[in-house]
Amino acid sequence: MTRALSRFDALVQGAGGTRLTAIFGVHSPPEAAESLVAMAVEAAFDVRRETSGARWFKGGVAAGVFLVTANAAGGPPTVLGAAAQTAARAADSARSGELLVDESIKGRVGDGYVATPARGGLFVVREDVAAVAVATAALRAVVGREAELEAFGKAVTTALEGHGQVVAIRGDAGIGKTAFVREAMARNRDTKLRWYRVACRSTGGVPLGVFRDLILTYTGVGRGANADALRTLGGDRGTLAGMGLPAADQQQILGLLLASTGLRQRAGSSGPSPTESGSLPKGTPDVIAREGGAAIRNFLTAALRKGNVAFVVEDLQWIDPSSAALLAQVATAVARRPALLVLTARAGIWSDWNAPHFTRIHLGPLPAPSARRLLEGMLPDAEVPDSVAQPILQRAGGNPLFLESIVEALRSAGALSVDAGRYHLAEGAKLVAEGLRGLVEARLRSLDDGAQSVLLRAAVVGNEAEVSDLGALAGADVDVESALRILVGRGLLEERPRAEGEARKVGFANDGVREVLYEMLGPSDRKALHLALAERWDAIRAAAGDAPASLEEIARHWELAGEAGPAVARYREAAKLLLTRGEAKAAGKLLERAAQHLPKLDAGSAVGLLLELIEALAQVGDLAAVDKAIAYLDRLPLDAQAKGRAQARCERARGAVQRRAGRPAEAALVLQSALDKATAAREPELSCDLYLDLSAALEDQNETQKALQAALTGLEMASALAEKGLGDEVTLRTRLAAYLNAVGRLYLRRDDAVRAADYFRGSLAQAEKANDNAASARALANLGHIAARREDFRAAAAETMRALRLSQESGDRMSQARIHVNLGHYLVKLGRRDQAEESYRAAQTLSEAIGWSEGVAVAHQALEALARTG
Repeated sequence: MTRALSRFDALVQGAGGTRLTAIFGVHSPPEAAESLVAMAVEAAFDVRRETSGARWFKGGVAAGVFLVTANAAGGPPTVLGAAAQTAARAADSARSGELLVDESIKGRVGDGYVATPARGGLFVVREDVAAVAVATAALRAVVGREAELEAFGKAVTTALEGHGQVVAIRGDAGIGKTAFVREAMARNRDTKLRWYRVACRSTGGVPLGVFRDLILTYTGVGRGANADALRTLGGDRGTLAGMGLPAADQQQILGLLLASTGLRQRAGSSGPSPTESGSLPKGTPDVIAREGGAAIRNFLTAALRKGNVAFVVEDLQWIDPSSAALLAQVATAVARRPALLVLTARAGIWSDWNAPHFTRIHLGPLPAPSARRLLEGMLPDAEVPDSVAQPILQRAGGNPLFLESIVEALRSAGALSVDAGRYHLAEGAKLVAEGLRGLVEARLRSLDDGAQSVLLRAAVVGNEAEVSDLGALAGADVDVESALRILVGRGLLEERPRAEGEARKVGFANDGVREVLYEMLGPSDRKALHLALAERWDAIRAAAGDAPASLEEIARHWELAGEAGPAVARYREAAKLLLTRGEAKAAGKLLERAAQHLPKLDAGSAVGLLLELIEALAQVGDLAAVDKAIAYLDRLPLDAQAKGRAQARCERARGAVQRRAGRPAEAALVLQSALDKATAAREPELSCDLYLDLSAALEDQNETQKALQAALTGLEMASALAEKGLGDEVTLRTRLAAYLNAVGRLYLRRDDAVRAADYFRGSLAQAEKANDNAASARALANLGHIAARREDFRAAAAETMRALRLSQESGDRMSQARIHVNLGHYLVKLGRRDQAEESYRAAQTLSEAIGWSEGVAVAHQALEALARTG
């Protein structure tokens, strides 16, 4: 035991008696504190394995402060402290072979392990079989991969030399990617690298979900943490501050974590929602998207800056678009640090990227000798003759998972026996070539009707299911609790960790098992169960105002039930929510899925869906996809007015794409056409908004007079709409504020500062009535600029400081960076050089944080100029 613990640099007390205490972290640097619980758990399991699972093994893990004092007689040290006592009490409560932890650390047991409720408020730690291909797949011996492991080892060595590496591991399902990663990590355990593993979720999730898990894993909070535990990461003494992250980044990260927790809460939860907590990020969708991504990027940069870190991201085939984009940036940034990024996927990983720090490892089928060795390791009790080995190996095709599933299926069916020291295969034994299917069928046959019913319904729900949903789908005649005890006991399902207030959930130990079970159900049975689940979730949502699952998941079940209308409606709702967060690309993906049902929709629904898709694609800047969607729209039977309205919105989207691509002349032509169509279709609000778009495009190409004329015409329309009350008050005032600011800016370009100031004051008044801090900040910044033009730098600084405060409240760091630069200029003129330097440095820091290279350059030039004149 002490040998196993010494591998983790543990301080051991009482090794000669019936109990020992091992303390981790005595010799570790402070930054390693977040991983000590996971280290203790892994060490305990190593002890249990090394003692061959001795029945006397009982363990407890606790976290806290230990007092370690030297023994004057030269013996082992004395260990005191509440944490040691808590661990001892947990060990006393453990049953044979168990390891127990308490509530405070159940979410920090580390990747590869899971804590499930036990007795007396404690949690038993088990190896997380959901993270491996089958219950023991990741622990199987890795054979036939020496060349690949050597390549991995070289990447580790290079990374530790300061030249970060990306290792991309590709292989089919069941080929042993997870087992390979575990073996590679084990072989490099004695290096300085600190390992953090996460996996993309097959059931989808919120944008940037995999980075949420990575943050939770890195900080040691754990993926089952509740909102209170998450909030401890923030503040002046929190982990995020300790990493050097400013308050703005902390707010964005906590907002992401709390929002994800809130989306998973069930109706009736007593905990505050993310909105009520006041921790969610603020600002427009574009600002939220930019700020959230920037904050996570800064978190990862801080982690990489510490060096000697290895991030493992598995199952990239399920990664969400937002995480994929950010992961590509991380893959580039790794090259400049002593760090390692390990990726696994079933498909190719960035096959067109040939960066020098990128190592590809393809795990193909095992060669015959290696597969034979693996088979013999699975059948250790006797000799495995060729008459038994060859048919099994042929059917497995070099896939370790298939090989293991065939062997287990044969064992379950009693088709393998030992006689005279040799294995024998029963005559006519069925060798299942489709991998897991034989294993699943054998296990299913061994269950009673109730357990079979619950298991098959869980397969329809997904990789994870709430117990209440299983009860509703199974019906009153099935004892769900009894069935779950059987299924969890046999390793087919497992209890999932849950945050405070969350409903009880179970999940499949292996998603491949779920897929096989799902296929075993007949098409009509699958449709009926999907329909029942979709109706149930929508009913809960309507009654409680809170969905028990994501809108995307509800849409998927309607879709699989063959109900196109409700599926499209939920996809559109989900896309709308994504757009409010600035996730246009993810929203476009959902709308594209919904558009697959266009032939089944009525003309009105089809038009609405296509227009939403077109506008989402325009925000992404995908002109080809926009034109393709427009072409489909042209085929729909619409009356003249509806067609004109639709065409106007389509061309507005095309104009937005042209502006985004830096083609203002083409954008102006398209927007003018859109304006003509909106006018002909008698759509005053759309026409009004188009005048503002057209003015901006004309301003981009320095057509100031034409831009001003368009802005004034639009302002007149916006004023008329406001007088008639055509729309909600906030929208009307926000539109007026935007127009007044645009007109003022154009008059300022014509050197008419007096008129410009009047319009900026009008914009400020409308923005304040609409409580739009971002618009107010823009107006005040422009008023400060006008004051500077007349060399009243005191007034300019005062207006700009007001603008800065409002911009900070809106959460737009790009706006803050611009305002800081201008404020620095005004402070220089006032002779307040120290304050000016502080403002320039703030602009530089903000620009770096959001990746705005132009802002970094401007701030740097201003600082250099200040130094030269100093």
